[in-house]
Amino acid sequence: MSRAQAITPALQGAPGSALALWGSALRQYASEVMARLRPQTALAIRVAGLAQPLAPPAPAHRYDADALYAGHFAFAGGEVACAGEIIFDVTPPTPEFARALHGFEWLHALLDGERILWRVHARTLVAEWATRRARLPREAYEPAVMARRLVHLISAAPRLLAGASEAYAETFFRLLAWHVRRLLRVLPRITVPHERLLAAIALANASIALNGLANLRERSLKELGTLLSEQILPDGGHISRSPAILLEIVAHLLPLRRAMKEARLPLPAALTSALERAMPALRFFRHGDGGLALFHGVSDLLAARLTAVLEEDDVCGLPLVHACHAGYARLQQGQSLLIADVGYPAPSHVNPQAALSTLAFEFSHGGHRVITSCGAPRFPSAEWRRAARRTAAHSAPTLGDRDAGRLLTGRFWRLLMREDPIIGPRTVQAEVTSSAQGQLLQAEHDAWAAQDGYECRRRIYLHADGTQLVGEDALVPAGTGRPAARDLFIIRFHLHPAVQAAPARDGKSVLLVLPDKSVWRFEARNSDLMLENSVYLTSSMGLRRTKQIVLQALVGENGALLRWRLQRDPAAEKRRRTRRAEPGPELPLA
Repeated sequence: MSRAQAITPALQGAPGSALALWGSALRQYASEVMARLRPQTALAIRVAGLAQPLAPPAPAHRYDADALYAGHFAFAGGEVACAGEIIFDVTPPTPEFARALHGFEWLHALLDGERILWRVHARTLVAEWATRRARLPREAYEPAVMARRLVHLISAAPRLLAGASEAYAETFFRLLAWHVRRLLRVLPRITVPHERLLAAIALANASIALNGLANLRERSLKELGTLLSEQILPDGGHISRSPAILLEIVAHLLPLRRAMKEARLPLPAALTSALERAMPALRFFRHGDGGLALFHGVSDLLAARLTAVLEEDDVCGLPLVHACHAGYARLQQGQSLLIADVGYPAPSHVNPQAALSTLAFEFSHGGHRVITSCGAPRFPSAEWRRAARRTAAHSAPTLGDRDAGRLLTGRFWRLLMREDPIIGPRTVQAEVTSSAQGQLLQAEHDAWAAQDGYECRRRIYLHADGTQLVGEDALVPAGTGRPAARDLFIIRFHLHPAVQAAPARDGKSVLLVLPDKSVWRFEARNSDLMLENSVYLTSSMGLRRTKQIVLQALVGENGALLRWRLQRDPAAEKRRRTRRAEPGPELPLA
């Protein structure tokens, strides 16, 4: 049995006070100033042709080539119909639409299509973009968007240039050189870690795939290796703690590794090591339905992209039980899987969508999610974005209406940190033990110790056959702060929209029916059990209504203790089958 702190503040940079936030902001601004003052090495950037074909990254979304050819563009919840007009002349409906449009991932749908006209149209759109590149929306020049666009243009080059004129090819390669120069210029000033890593991956791809950039190769691969060593944790997680960010990074690294192998170039040790750690981590975050766990800004399950990425895993390492550096725990028994957040939230400058979700968990059985979180909104407004970051949006304990930390809202903090910063718990600890009877997760945090005088402890036990999940959540006096007088200790369990929930006849439990017709019973002790409305934000259909099970108990002098259990109910399944099998009343014949 091993016991480890979930993740060290020194590694994660988790702020524990407003003073720490000030220090983080000052360091961030100081690094920006130093980057601007640092002399830039002048490199002669001229692309002379395609040296090594580059495969496109596994797509994050699917696009309809016929609709794109007809001038119907639907990205990130926004739609634009521009038949007879160039899409780049239309004002984007949202910033998210603009980022998706100028990221050029959709270009491959036209190039992979069966009709020649689609490929000709793709070639035309690239040329039209090149003529307008000086007067596009500001989202088109964001480093991450430029990096994605450069990678997609390089990977599309063989199909774009097939049958094109020499003048078109020359214009196209000048466009690629322009992207390389611009990324080189802004790379030292990028402060969001994963965006800087994406830019470094794009430059490394360009140095391998394009003729004329041999003098850039050593420098770009060295920068890439440094960033991978800094950002990919020893257990394979990313410092943002976002499964979606980790997946995007790996999806962009795989074509680079493949191109270097085909060009017979030595693979950097940092690249190989990062992928060997990151692949099992992606399996760690994968639920039975093939999608990602919904923690820290995941707004899309990305099941198809995750499947495509894992198909290229030539190591097939098993996921860990306790990813102590990334701050997650994973219990798997039978067909049941539980993934829990047992770490500090990432600082806002590392992950602007980091949430106060410490001790939250998700539970799935087979290919169906049962208990989940609200997720992050796919097409966010500021209000929904803030709501999704709060503890109440996750299946986790809260003390009254207080989060497991603090979300600092207001114009001042947004100007200082560029996003609403969060202050997480000072201490988070977790331990996972396994035996022949099942697996036990024990975790705790002290988010309410200083002000309210309580520590929060959560124990979850998953039985070996996967049909019973038992939990115990406790508020324990910490000996500091002011005890919470007449406050409520509240536990939420957000249900997936596909789960049907209804109170049982005994009034003390809730019956859950999964899409595979299996029936589960949720029951609790020492608390009030309620079934309330909730919302599921991570859906291609937009916001979806769902239910949440809520437990609450009054906090006493010794804190509070809530026990609950979720178990499969074969008797209820049998009764449902019997009712369905009973013949209906016969109509009398006249």
